[in-house]
Formats: sequence, C-alpha cells, structure tokens
Amino acid sequence: MKFMKILKKAGGVLLVIIGIFFFVSALKMIFVDNPKTKAALKDAVYVDATDTIDPENDGKTVIVCGTFELTEPAHDDELGLDFDSIRISSSKQTMKLTKSSSKKKEAMTDDEKKYGVLEWNSSFSSMPVSGQGKIGNYALSQDFIDLSLESSGLHRPRASVYKK
Repeated sequence: MKFMKILKKAGGVLLVIIGIFFFVSALKMIFVDNPKTKAALKDAVYVDATDTIDPENDGKTVIVCGTFELTEPAHDDELGLDFDSIRISSSKQTMKLTKSSSKKKEAMTDDEKKYGVLEWNSSFSSMPVSGQGKIGNYALSQDFIDLSLESSGLHRPRASVYKK
C-alpha cells in the first residue's frame, strides 16, 4: 500500500515536470525568433508582380505579390495526360501472379490453385511531374516548384525566380 502511494506521487511529479518542460518550450517557440529567418526577411526585396526585373535583386530573396498564372501544365508522359496544376505526383503499385501465397489451400479456388494468386507488390513507385508557372513578370524556378508541395502543401520554402 505504501509503495502505491509513493508510485502515485512520483507519477504526479513526473507529469508536472513534463508539463513545465512543454510550457517553457511553447514560450520559447512563441517569443524567440530564429535570427537567420529574421535577417533574411529584413534583407528581402518586396516587389509587385507587374514590376520589371531589376538586376540589383539578383541573388537576393525576392517576395513577389500577385496572381499565379500556369504557363505550362504538368504532363504525365506515362498516362499521356495534362493536369491543370504546377506539380503532381502519381503513385502506382502493381499486382503479380504468384504460385505461392499466404492464402490457405482450402480457401483457394480451382483457378487460383491452377494459375496462381494475384497479389499486390509491396513496393510503390512514385514520380513527381511539374509544369511551369509565373507571377507577373517573375517565373517560378524549378527548385521552388519541386519543394513547394513536398509536405502536405504547408511547406513554404524560400523561392528563387527568374525571367523566361
């Protein structure tokens, strides 16, 4: 009985310590800015989409405000389809006919016993395909397009742009 009381108190103390750790971590994330990001935003050049491209901005982070225009849709050569999107990713999984199966012999049909069983291959193959787009006079670079949708669309990488 005494051991259970000690165990309860130790568990409570551990939960309080974990709570304090997460509270301090949350405050740090809220109030401490990453100096590198802050400096990059301070040095960034803000331009309108209709502005002409200035060679002075070459190599700098340029933030462009404007409407996105798809100049070349993503094209999947394997399917022969065009998609009204800057970037798509298709995944495929194949089935194969196997003689040995995880199915029990009693559960197999006569055709499955004779020809084999169709089973999904365990490997997926994926190939991203991208098109081209621009915002005003600024075309999106291929590295920006490749990074733009890698993780659920919420990833916001630094962009580099070039004129076509």
